[in-house]
Amino acid sequence: MLELKSIMRKLLSLFSKRTKVEIFPATAGRLCLHNQPVKGLQIRRGFYHVSVAKEGVWEQTTTDINGRFYFSEHCIQSVLPAHQLDNAITHQIIEVADNRFIEYHDRYLWSAKSIGRSHISHFQQRLGMLDGDLNQQQQRHNIIGDDGQILVVDSLCHWPMFTIQEANQQRANAVVQV
Repeated sequence: MLELKSIMRKLLSLFSKRTKVEIFPATAGRLCLHNQPVKGLQIRRGFYHVSVAKEGVWEQTTTDINGRFYFSEHCIQSVLPAHQLDNAITHQIIEVADNRFIEYHDRYLWSAKSIGRSHISHFQQRLGMLDGDLNQQQQRHNIIGDDGQILVVDSLCHWPMFTIQEANQQRANAVVQV
């Protein structure tokens, strides 16, 4: 009977093709408090996606002596058809999860919604440089995607070099459209 179940499982797996969904690229950053590195700060990263449990999936890391942290790339395998995943929304969240810093629990290092099943290059760049100071105010960043779509990120981190590049790109696109 056990062998029959194993055979049935293998047969069913042939019919249920899985599609790779890139949830988070590798994520790294450095956190300070009043310009001093915060050692041992617990940070959590999570997401909500149509393919997984409604309560989301969370993982946690801790900053090192220099306030640096790292999460590896996170991908899932979805049984949903690829055409449904092309428009699926993933809500990405990275936040302080340390009870020693409860006053900073309402600030996001990253909160964004991405669409599709591949990493968004403009998100990927920023997620590799989540550097910020916990006493900075969270801001809403309007990021111009490759297709010209405006993507919204709430974060206490700032990326001035990308903002300038995107403004120049937007001006160049406006000239081309005229």
